[in-house]
Amino acid sequence: MAFGASRRELRRRCDELIETLPIRPGFEVTAFLEELSAQRKTPLALWRMNATGATPSGMLVTTEAMDYLFVVRGTPWAHVLHILAHELGHLLLGHKCSRTVHASGDRRQPWEEVEAEEFAYRFAARVRLVERRHRMRGSCREVLAAFGSRNHGYQYGV
Repeated sequence: MAFGASRRELRRRCDELIETLPIRPGFEVTAFLEELSAQRKTPLALWRMNATGATPSGMLVTTEAMDYLFVVRGTPWAHVLHILAHELGHLLLGHKCSRTVHASGDRRQPWEEVEAEEFAYRFAARVRLVERRHRMRGSCREVLAAFGSRNHGYQYGV
């Protein structure tokens, strides 16, 4: 997808990819990565790395046997989740990292970074939506039980 491609098309593409991911209530990174590894039939591991002056906050390394997501040690957990989603965006959107460094010091094209950021934000929104729907279902069941409802199979619109 070129840098000038439609934002709407990018959102649609990200949403379609995210829809296929094993995002469950009680989202937990290790379980998610294990399920995603099984789904992709390629192991995927999250590793911490030590920072140096030029170290990015996150990095994706793909090999034929396994894929690695690296995050700088000591990064706050909320940022780790964003970095994880950003690097997954690169992986799932099919971005290839160049072995040559551009004048900016970056190895990726600017549009790939835009796509990965869009993916990360949409991924986080989906995780929040799944959690919110799960909490709502529990709350609705509690209310129905409190009022004596016997029809607990109703889906409450979620």
